[in-house]
Amino acid sequence: MNVTISYKAIEARKFISNLPTTQIATKSALTSVTKTENGLSVGFVFISNYEPNIGFIRIEGEVYVPVSPEESEKAIRQWVSSENKGLPENIAESIHNTIISNCMVETVIISREVNLPPPFPVPHIQLGKEEAQSKEVNNTVRYIQ
Repeated sequence: MNVTISYKAIEARKFISNLPTTQIATKSALTSVTKTENGLSVGFVFISNYEPNIGFIRIEGEVYVPVSPEESEKAIRQWVSSENKGLPENIAESIHNTIISNCMVETVIISREVNLPPPFPVPHIQLGKEEAQSKEVNNTVRYIQ
């Protein structure tokens, strides 16, 4: 399934300059589903909140999903009838994977611009320290040196 994404709005705010211990909560939510000529258009909001009240990054957009007219009708019926605004599992999985993979990259770039930590831990390499690691990991570290 060739799912595409487009952004409508990006907002980032940093409320304080001294960053205490930060907790970052990231979530995405689907906001709308409409039928298009060749499938579905699904609105979304992706938010990374930096707590306690440090800042946030918010991305709004649409995901375009090419599906058959039958799948499109089924998805719209399920969206309208379900209390939690659900979609068929195969469509929802593609949409959420697209949102997460695209928006996480965007939030890393945006976080750098507003001087917030990235929304997920960045791996750290410590050279010269012997730890209980497999030989493959040790070989990988040697290549980095």
